[in-house]
Amino acid sequence: MSTPMLASVRRRKAPTLLPHNEHSKENSFVDHKQHQRSFQFTRVRVLIVAASASLWTLFTVYGHHVHQRCWWTYLRRLSWRLDHPSSSSWMSSHSANQTARMILLYDDPIELYPPGRSPVDKLEPIPHLLNPDYNDLEFESYFGRYDDFERHIAKDDADLYHDQRRQFLYDIDNKHLRSYYDGYEDQEFTKDDCRSAGWQFVMKPNCNVFHELALEYSADQDVQPFLVEYLAHGYYRESYRFRNKYWKSGAKVRRNIVYPESEQMVMKHLRYHEDFPINIKNQRAVLREAVLMEALSTRPTFANFYGYCSTSTMLQAGNDFVHQVIPRRLKWQEDDGRATPQQLRRHPDPLNSFTPEQKLSFALSMAEGLAELHGYAKGVISHDDIALDQWVMLDNGNVVLSDVNNAMVLDWNETAGTYCPYDIDYPYGDLRPAEAYWGNGTATETVDLWGYGTLVFSLLTGLYPFYENVDQKANRKLILNGQVPKMDPKYQNRSLIEGRLYDVVQKCIRPLPEDRMDIFSVVNYLRETEQMVATGGEQSPLIE
Repeated sequence: MSTPMLASVRRRKAPTLLPHNEHSKENSFVDHKQHQRSFQFTRVRVLIVAASASLWTLFTVYGHHVHQRCWWTYLRRLSWRLDHPSSSSWMSSHSANQTARMILLYDDPIELYPPGRSPVDKLEPIPHLLNPDYNDLEFESYFGRYDDFERHIAKDDADLYHDQRRQFLYDIDNKHLRSYYDGYEDQEFTKDDCRSAGWQFVMKPNCNVFHELALEYSADQDVQPFLVEYLAHGYYRESYRFRNKYWKSGAKVRRNIVYPESEQMVMKHLRYHEDFPINIKNQRAVLREAVLMEALSTRPTFANFYGYCSTSTMLQAGNDFVHQVIPRRLKWQEDDGRATPQQLRRHPDPLNSFTPEQKLSFALSMAEGLAELHGYAKGVISHDDIALDQWVMLDNGNVVLSDVNNAMVLDWNETAGTYCPYDIDYPYGDLRPAEAYWGNGTATETVDLWGYGTLVFSLLTGLYPFYENVDQKANRKLILNGQVPKMDPKYQNRSLIEGRLYDVVQKCIRPLPEDRMDIFSVVNYLRETEQMVATGGEQSPLIE
């Protein structure tokens, strides 16, 4: 080495020696930075490898033709059709035995077994006679062969036979006569020997119709061809009216147009209430109403029902009925249908303006609607929420039942051969009998008879049954103590119709359920009244 080179080497600056504690701090800082940089490089490499593996899996599994099977389902299907070996386009050149021995990981088939040694070689062909091929659609699941099914485009006699057989087994199987959710059933309302009717759990929603509607208030936006109007709410539901804004010229702008029933409908959906939690039990109550309205919609005493989805229902629109029966026209009325005996002495006539013939028609129509429930062929149904606002008036003057959201399909006691009583979950209001407020599970369809008596009470008088008191809690205490609403005896002699309606009230509003008049006797009694009026019995002068 030359001297200049040595001199150059010697001119290099020697490292400065730091104290021991400072030198250690600097080294630890350098080590930490190097470790952090190395960790970042490692993480980047791991992410690159993971992304590459994901892309390889994606292109390998889903990169084939839509008719090819994925690699994790190749062992699921080991059957074939010997008489239609070319039913699949991608296997038209292969035999049936090769079909059962191949998987499609790649474009070329891979043999699972040597030729002639496959388990399927010993299988005999199944005659394709009972179910001929109608080019049905086969749905194959990735979760196993038990989830596969076929959608038949056309059905033959064998398919129809199996459909009828399945329905027959469904009707007689005890499993379908119980509640659809065993855990919920065991917790609350399972009774010995009591079985629920299976038909009330069969749902047929039409959700697509509901998804086309919006609760849009603005009439200027062409969101949908309906004007939406909020109507009212009940304990746990609220209703909206949908009106066709293109029905009449200017209907989109003018708001005083009287719409016919054919150009409007009502939607009810769930309303949040702190005392009504959203759970399976309460949701089941809404679905039960949908099933019942669907089954009874063809009856002339029920409103037309257009469909349901989840907790929303859509039905026929009607006019207000409750405020025609109980009008608020007097200044001294603090609440609708409330009054004192002194005030009634100054106003002896009924507060509503209906004629006796109209009252009889309304009472008979409401009784026939309840008779449809109590006499339903597939099981007795209790309405369980009788009130005037459950009925609406149509344009032709008839009243129809439009709300059965608290209805109960009574269970059947197989041992005793009778219907089982039930417990009322939300006995609010003051239009129910005493057994509804006891909470001991003794309510039956006779609770509707008490409620029906209160309806006729209001038809005759234009007042609520306990018109002296506004406090519903106080009225419930009176009912629990065995008291009944008091009606002025003058209605017994005002006319033939009013006198017989007065008798219906006295026979329905009774403390003991077994003493009440059943709904079928009420219908017959009112029909006899119509016949008496038609024969001229109403023409004689009345004696006060």
